[in-house]
Amino acid sequence: MGGIQQILSTNIVPASGAYVPPDYVSSGLSAYYDPANPSSYSGSGSTLTDLSGNGIDGTVVGATYTDSTYFTLDGTNDYIVTGDCVSAITGSDTHTVEMWVYLNNVNDCLWSDLGQTNDPATSGYHFAGSQILQVGPFQQIITGLWNGSSVTRDVAGSGSLTGAWQHVVRTYDGTTLRGYLNAANPSGTAMTFTSPVDDGSGAWYLAFGAEDITTYNSTIAGWLSGRVGIMRVYDRALSSTEVTSNYNDAKSIYGL
Repeated sequence: MGGIQQILSTNIVPASGAYVPPDYVSSGLSAYYDPANPSSYSGSGSTLTDLSGNGIDGTVVGATYTDSTYFTLDGTNDYIVTGDCVSAITGSDTHTVEMWVYLNNVNDCLWSDLGQTNDPATSGYHFAGSQILQVGPFQQIITGLWNGSSVTRDVAGSGSLTGAWQHVVRTYDGTTLRGYLNAANPSGTAMTFTSPVDDGSGAWYLAFGAEDITTYNSTIAGWLSGRVGIMRVYDRALSSTEVTSNYNDAKSIYGL
């Protein structure tokens, strides 16, 4: 891919005290939402503008805009849904999903993969693409993909994960699912992804924070209680180096 390609968003001209958008990997970027950037969110309304230039605008459902930086989700019925990202999973289904999230509780869904936007988690094509679980004494963030009959998981990371900002990334390169937490733990799980296109849905949406009843190992992936920051979708699997670059370039926004 010719190495890391990065650009600095030119949507706003920084002034004293103004928000400066982070650098980020630009190659293969399909959709990009940043609630702290006024070019992505005006501060009111339900439209979340796609900064990638591809016109895949998202919709804010119920979430509260907080500190001009992120959305707060109440754990009841709030979520943020992308536009149709189907162009990112054509061919070999390779892709990357990236999210900055602050979690208050375990057993919540970070994002749900949908073949439609109506009734997240209850009808049509859907599964929990990432969730936080309580596993013994540890909290564990996993990422998952639908394999045609169930969700195959990859552990992104374990520890004490609520009450702090986390950078969660899922990549799929056509053969291997990888989950990253704060740019670490890309262990990888071999699997075959049955995408919404493969399944006949013809569309692919990501509902960040939406409850999903199709989860890993019959666990619960409830409505997210917490905060949502930058969200990105790529039409290819970012490398470990690229994931690390995106993490390092944005972490100061979230006090890391």
